[in-house]
Amino acid sequence: MVNGCWFHLTDNAKMIVVSGKYQLNNLMVTNNQSDIGGRLLTVIPQSPESGNYSNGVGGGLNKAVINGNNCNNQDGNNQYIEFKGTGQYDAVTISGNSFGGADNSYSAGGCSISTDKIKRCRHAVKVHSTATVNGLSISGNSMANFTQAAILLEGTNNGVCITGNTILNSSLVNNNAAIKADSNTTGVIVGNTLVRTISTATASFVSASGMTDTANVYVDNS
Repeated sequence: MVNGCWFHLTDNAKMIVVSGKYQLNNLMVTNNQSDIGGRLLTVIPQSPESGNYSNGVGGGLNKAVINGNNCNNQDGNNQYIEFKGTGQYDAVTISGNSFGGADNSYSAGGCSISTDKIKRCRHAVKVHSTATVNGLSISGNSMANFTQAAILLEGTNNGVCITGNTILNSSLVNNNAAIKADSNTTGVIVGNTLVRTISTATASFVSASGMTDTANVYVDNS
């Protein structure tokens, strides 16, 4: 369990790293705060152990909860939660978190600021293409100001439930949908809200042909 920690890190530092040849069981990452940058959770599975000690799937997570964390102002080509490949992720819940980058309030008073000071990263959550997911719930999170899709699910993802999230200004530098999943991802995308207040943000909500997409709301206030 990692609970109630305050992280004060450089842009792309890693707060929590999980790595190994076996799935980590019952991980809880709860009520943590990151103020000026850093990646909340990076999982780097290794290939399965051979012989009698093999679990058949290698590293990853099994029955994990990531809840109530507030992480802001990460910069660069990364994400707050990253599930890397070659491993397996079973029964993972990501709920009630707030992830985001800088808004455009710096421009309201006419201040001159270099664009390299505007700290935004690519994604809130990313699953890599060689990972396998069985049961992933992403619900009730707030995600704001990402340069690419707020949620990106590559690879094979079985039984994904994306519900009740609020996404503000996604895909600020490309035209990707705010929620993007490969065609071999199954599950539901229901009751989410996408809000655009910056004109360069995407108006495309969902790109996930293998999932059921319903009752999502788009609001353009740009």
